[in-house]
Amino acid sequence: MNITRAIYILMTALLMTGCVNDALDVPGISEPPILAISFTTDVYSGDMTRTESEEELCWSEWNEKKITNLDFYLVDKDGYITFYHNLLDETDDCNVIHKLIEFGEDGISNSNMGNLTFDDVAKASRIAMVANYPLSDQSRIGKKLDDLYSDIITFSGNSYKERQEKFVMTGIVDLPEKVSKYTNIVVPLRRIIAKIRVRVMDKDRNYLTADQFNSVLCRYSDKVNILPDALMPEFKDNGYGDGSKIYPANIEPTGRFAGDENWEYPTDITDIHPDNMVRDNGHVYYTCPYDWVDYGKVKNSCSRGTNHSHGSEIRYEVTDCDDTAPILAEREMFLLIKAPYTYTVYKEPTEEETEQTTEEVTSQFLYKVPINYRISVINDQQCFSRNDLINKVFNLYRAERNHFYDITVLIDSPGYPVAQ
Repeated sequence: MNITRAIYILMTALLMTGCVNDALDVPGISEPPILAISFTTDVYSGDMTRTESEEELCWSEWNEKKITNLDFYLVDKDGYITFYHNLLDETDDCNVIHKLIEFGEDGISNSNMGNLTFDDVAKASRIAMVANYPLSDQSRIGKKLDDLYSDIITFSGNSYKERQEKFVMTGIVDLPEKVSKYTNIVVPLRRIIAKIRVRVMDKDRNYLTADQFNSVLCRYSDKVNILPDALMPEFKDNGYGDGSKIYPANIEPTGRFAGDENWEYPTDITDIHPDNMVRDNGHVYYTCPYDWVDYGKVKNSCSRGTNHSHGSEIRYEVTDCDDTAPILAEREMFLLIKAPYTYTVYKEPTEEETEQTTEEVTSQFLYKVPINYRISVINDQQCFSRNDLINKVFNLYRAERNHFYDITVLIDSPGYPVAQ
């Protein structure tokens, strides 16, 4: 589709697996408190936020902050549960630290966490929490956390464009080998699905109201593993013998997508977006995690330029990513927008007229809008470190957990009368 558009996308930079450096805070005071463990309902946004407040990111009336059930686990290095406790205290706030446990000098908890001791925490490798997904009463000690939460689930609402009744959240923090008694551990709970909002501006940069444009989300997922998959896939040999690697997606996309032989672009978009899925003139959707990376273009070695010389560090090559986006077109998530555009029509003078006349005409056009950015900020190279591959390449072609993709489409030229 040959259009000119400006798309401003808010992407959060949150990863589901907690990092020790982020979660462990050692206060710089002479007599620090004894070890405490807390949780917080995380906001959607990170350093790239363009919104003015946390309230904009976590919407109370949409149940995005609400926690009605919280399961707390200690997990050993092999993934087995060594301690479990259920908390039913209800919270409804965002980015507020809730202290669960505080140990005294004797190493005994003064909370309602049963017989948990400091030594129990010190022996564990991870703290894990799962919110809003109560399990049936069963013995959990000695079981693997991954097995306990092996379910693949869907939306708590009826579809991707309905209000959700609740948001399943997970938080995992890796503990150091030696846990200090003078440490505050905060576990961020993050929603397992992503949020999308699209708003439309006319050429004068005035927002259209939600009923002045139509939209449809093409290609999305309504299935997700409760616990997060690794963001960096383990590449598997594709049999070509040239170092190429591929990663087959373990959850297929749902909704309409071009990979279906019966799928066609709609000839028109007439659906009215539900009123209760509108906020600040934008149409809101939810999707489970989903990606459209073409992993077949990734090699676990570098062959071009000087980018391959980095000591013992593994460097990955993404074929032709300096020219084209490494995506599978039949999987790409995008929005189709139908919006009005006013343009000038020049008319040749008639026999009775001496000058050319003009007329302002408003017509409805369709536009294809990507959910995420298309081109990496490091698009002048093809070889990447593991960290850059995850955070500067792959993340452009994914809808990730607990991310808010806030899109503004500037309609400054005609689109097409039909989708194509």
